[in-house]
Amino acid sequence: MKLCAICSESIEFEKEPALLFVGRSGHRYEICHSCEELMDRFVANENENDRKEAAGKLYDLVFSTKKSLELLTFFKELFTEDSETQLTAEESLKEYREEEEAAREEAEKLATEAIDRAEEAAATAMKETEDSFSEEEFLSEGTKKPSVGVKLLFCLLFLLLGGGAVAVGILFDYIFSIVIGVIIALMGVAAVFTKD
Repeated sequence: MKLCAICSESIEFEKEPALLFVGRSGHRYEICHSCEELMDRFVANENENDRKEAAGKLYDLVFSTKKSLELLTFFKELFTEDSETQLTAEESLKEYREEEEAAREEAEKLATEAIDRAEEAAATAMKETEDSFSEEEFLSEGTKKPSVGVKLLFCLLFLLLGGGAVAVGILFDYIFSIVIGVIIALMGVAAVFTKD
C-alpha cells in the first residue's frame, strides 16, 4: 500500500500523487494533495504568518508517525532557513507553476482556435446555402427552411468542434475549454431540433 510520506495516509487511489523527492536508493517519497498544498504554502508563501502556520502543521505531521532517517534529514534541511533543500524546493515549485500556466494558455489557445474554426465552418456552410439559389428564387419563394441534410451537416460540424474542445479541456484539465465545447455541441444539436 502506498502511503503519503508526510501524513502517512493512503495514496493508493490518488490520481498522480505529488513527488516530494527521490531518495539515494531510488525510493520515491510521494505525498497526498492536501500535504502538497501545505508544502506549497510553506515553500513559496509571501505571507509569513501563513507560512509559519503551514510549517507548524508540516512539523506535527512529520513527527506524528515513525519516518525514515532520509525523510527526517530532508525535513531538517527544509526547515533550515536558506538551506539548499529549501532553495531547490522553491525553484521546483516555481518551474511547476510556470509549466501549469503554459499548459493553461495552450489549452485556452486551442479552445479559441476550435471556436474560430466552428464560426468559419458555420459561415462557409451558410454562404453555400445562400449561394445554392438565386435572389429571385429567394424573393419569389419566400424564406426557405433548411433541409434536413443541411441541419445534419451543421450538427455534425458543431459536434466535431465541440468534441475537440471538450477533449482538449479534459487533456489539459481546463474547465473553460470543456464548457465551450459543450456549448458548441449543444448549438449543433439545437440546429437540428429547432423549428423554423
